[in-house]
Amino acid sequence: MRVVQGIASAPLETLVTSTVSDLFYTAWKTQRISKPLPPRPDEKAEHNNSTVEIVALDSKRTPYIKRLPLFSGRLSSASFWKGVIKPIPLIIYPAVLYGTLNQGIAFTALITQGLLYNTIFSQPPYSLSPAQVGLTNIPLMICGLISAPLAGFLADFLAKSLSRRNNGVFEPEFRLLLQIIATPLTVASFVGTGFAVANQAPLWVLLVMGSLEAISVPFVAQAALTYVIDCHPRDANQAFVTINFFKAVMTFLATGSANGLMFRMGPKPFWFSVAAIALVTNLLTVPAYVFGKRFRSWVARSKVAQKIA
Repeated sequence: MRVVQGIASAPLETLVTSTVSDLFYTAWKTQRISKPLPPRPDEKAEHNNSTVEIVALDSKRTPYIKRLPLFSGRLSSASFWKGVIKPIPLIIYPAVLYGTLNQGIAFTALITQGLLYNTIFSQPPYSLSPAQVGLTNIPLMICGLISAPLAGFLADFLAKSLSRRNNGVFEPEFRLLLQIIATPLTVASFVGTGFAVANQAPLWVLLVMGSLEAISVPFVAQAALTYVIDCHPRDANQAFVTINFFKAVMTFLATGSANGLMFRMGPKPFWFSVAAIALVTNLLTVPAYVFGKRFRSWVARSKVAQKIA
């Protein structure tokens, strides 16, 4: 059943981001990723690939009822098998590599932290019951619900504000400034968790540390995903497959070994190591921001990249 569940949920991993990439203007993509908003009356669809363009043109002539079937024929002449294998070589794109590492590590760290909290809370000195352990996730959920739309708003605000200062020219690297918020929160969360577990701190201290990571992850996700969408809109769908595959593999490896590693290494060395990995990954934002335009220029002119596209 877990295999069936994984196969069934895989398309949903890219559905939201792919739809946002196909439909909305750059200025509104991040808010659509962070929370559902009704479309504005004056907002028109942005078409990033030929499939969407064909649908948009055809919809003017086809009655609405006839556009409802789940399958209405093939709309693109692109090779099916090329689309299947395309996510693999996309990892050579610097923006995709950046998004893959940041989104994958951040999500894996969040899942691992939650998994280990379940183990920690069920043992002395906390000795919580399974039901009580479940209730400890409520503060993390609330923090995530607040930080997700906030991250979307700030991403759009930065894009518009910096574009005006840049003579009206938008650069995808403007999105990466969200990491200024995410990085200290992430490091503080894991370092604080290491100290709290080692010193058997009160329960609320661990909940605060976990909440910091829950606040941080939406900012990382906004920076990574929107950066990929803005750099490679035509390849965004396949790029999300690459990102989600790496994230799934990392999560599988981490959740299968995290408990044993923490008990062998000790709380402080283990959590400090997690903090160091997260910090190094987030610091990749610096070369991505400084050399991002050169990376995109290389992709546009590279013969290898043109073959992949």
